[in-house]
Amino acid sequence: MKKISSTLFVLLFRVFGIIVLIIGIRLIGAGIYNYIDEHNQQDWISTTAYVVDITSEYSSSSRKRPSHVRFDITYQYEVDGKEYSDILHNRDKALGLGTPVNIKYDPDMPSDSTDILKPSVHNLIVFLVCGLLIGTAGFFLSGAWALIRKLRRRGKPEEG
Repeated sequence: MKKISSTLFVLLFRVFGIIVLIIGIRLIGAGIYNYIDEHNQQDWISTTAYVVDITSEYSSSSRKRPSHVRFDITYQYEVDGKEYSDILHNRDKALGLGTPVNIKYDPDMPSDSTDILKPSVHNLIVFLVCGLLIGTAGFFLSGAWALIRKLRRRGKPEEG
């Protein structure tokens, strides 16, 4: 019975390690994808949009953390006489109605816009470092390192 529970524990530990490894790889991929996406928007056209609506959402509070308000800010801009709008999701601060917002829009599809005006190297580094740390922990927790060491030992000729 003790052998079964020990084997089950090791199996669950390995599965947990694989999940952590996948999360680390996913973080690295997301950071690279976001940076490339932001880089591909460099030729978008800058303009000024104006806040037309604000909605708020309260996060649940706990004893240790007070409730927190997040805002979705709808802005509107004009391209070639046609009006477009988009939303800045999940922001910490509300902006007043009519407040100008610097944005960029896709000249080929003006309905696509962003308030990210240049690629963020800082965000890329954060995603890469966090992904690398989490992925490394997952690599060791999954038993991959132990398996590699075991296979390397098996391939070496015995000293005698």
